[in-house]
Amino acid sequence: MPQPLAQPISHSTMRTAFLDQNVELPLRLSETDIGVLVDRHGCDVFTVDVNNERPDEEALTIALLMIECVNEAAGFSGEKLDA
Repeated sequence: MPQPLAQPISHSTMRTAFLDQNVELPLRLSETDIGVLVDRHGCDVFTVDVNNERPDEEALTIALLMIECVNEAAGFSGEKLDA
């Protein structure tokens, strides 16, 4: 018997999962630190390239891609993403 296809996570499930970790979406870029993702309240959530091994442009692009993926999955596709 074939395995059932995985169902996408709903927007509300994604938001709740982050809220359970004290992260209120949507994510955005830090206004002061390159490659740092913050939540709605400006609290750090994730840092891209913490060891500073990549050029700033790469770290910024990776951060923006991660923000886009998380925010889209949580239903915030129309939110402004940059700082």
